[in-house]
Amino acid sequence: MFLILGLLVNPHEMLPIGVAGVLVSIFMMFVARPLSVWLCLWPFGHKITNKSKLFISWVGIRGAAPIIFATYPVMAKVDGGGQIFNLVFFVTLISLLFQGMSLSWFARKLDLTEVLPEKNDHFGIELPDDVGSTLHEVLCTEEMLLCGSYIRDLSLPPGALVMLVRRGNDYIVPNGSVELKLGDILLLISGKQMQED
Repeated sequence: MFLILGLLVNPHEMLPIGVAGVLVSIFMMFVARPLSVWLCLWPFGHKITNKSKLFISWVGIRGAAPIIFATYPVMAKVDGGGQIFNLVFFVTLISLLFQGMSLSWFARKLDLTEVLPEKNDHFGIELPDDVGSTLHEVLCTEEMLLCGSYIRDLSLPPGALVMLVRRGNDYIVPNGSVELKLGDILLLISGKQMQED
């Protein structure tokens, strides 16, 4: 969509509206959008913090919607429709580059970011919810290997099966005769009912 809309833009037509585009962009970023966001969120009171309102107001306009709307005056052959289109395209481009590229930085400055907990997903496998089974990753420890170092020697819960063994960067499709080593990561599959028990 952006590619098609870009075909409607003539770069030499953007130069005359450059100053007006920058002024409109500054007004939109620092006056119009913050004011409209704060007024729209005012009924929610303290449910939304001031930092969150400030961040929402900084998100800006990005996407094809404003540019598509700006094509309507052009198609209707309104006087100055081409200038309106170029101005909207220019403002959207500035917002995309300036505000869009600074979103993560702005969120960190407002202390609105959260550190996601590290997920120990060594296999990258997920099961759909309707399968009725769950996956577990188990690190092979000395205690597990006390009764023997083979998969058949492990005392697994009833209904649990070892699907894969990860050893360093290698993956081993297991059978009962696979000899386990300290530090191996086992991918187990078991029924949800067993997990609840």
